[in-house]
Amino acid sequence: MAECSTYHNDLTDYSKDSDTLLGGRDHGEKETAPTRWRSYRGLGTVLMFALVSLLCILLAVDITLRFTTLTEKRKDGNRLHRSFGSNESYMSLDHKYDYLWDHEFAANNAVVYIPPDGKSQGVGGDEEIEPGAITMFHQLHCLTSIRKIMQFAREGGQIGLDNRDDHHWPHCLYYLRQAILCNADGTIERAPPMVNGTRGMINGAHDMRVCRDPSELYELREKYGSRGKKESLSGSSRINNSSETI
Repeated sequence: MAECSTYHNDLTDYSKDSDTLLGGRDHGEKETAPTRWRSYRGLGTVLMFALVSLLCILLAVDITLRFTTLTEKRKDGNRLHRSFGSNESYMSLDHKYDYLWDHEFAANNAVVYIPPDGKSQGVGGDEEIEPGAITMFHQLHCLTSIRKIMQFAREGGQIGLDNRDDHHWPHCLYYLRQAILCNADGTIERAPPMVNGTRGMINGAHDMRVCRDPSELYELREKYGSRGKKESLSGSSRINNSSETI
């Protein structure tokens, strides 16, 4: 009997030890830690999803800002601090984008009739008004003309070799070269950082520049460029039409 009693006591002690190791007899208490862990894990998953979503949104915004065209940052008098940005519509020979260029293709759109005194009224009766071309619009006209000749060549046309075959596009090629040299933009262009941590191609799209405000020249053309402006001049003034095209 003593042995049975001892065995019974041993079982009782083992049961107590087992309860202690299992966290007690209350099964609710045993499940508290795993349940709490599952809650933390679920919260962590939600937070991770939110962070990834935020990162994607910020990345999309960054890409949008990088590839907008002519991003204006600050105006200082008649100077603009801005980057060129990127616009693939202007990088194509597709005819569906011709509407972006056609207005500047007309040579006379660069021509203005400015009286010698710089005013639109009060010109003497015998005074001739010589036409002139605003350089910026002449350059845009030339760039548009080169695009047109590239379209023609792509479609199988013969564009010639030099100014002995066609005087216009060779003139524009040289004229734009001289314009670039005249401007002599010394901006140091950097390779933009990429999402994967590398550097991209130096394309000049994202570098900040100091540019002249072109709106003044658009206003000048609006005031003096239209043929309808002839009537706004002195009625007896004569306009020399000998060189009104470029």
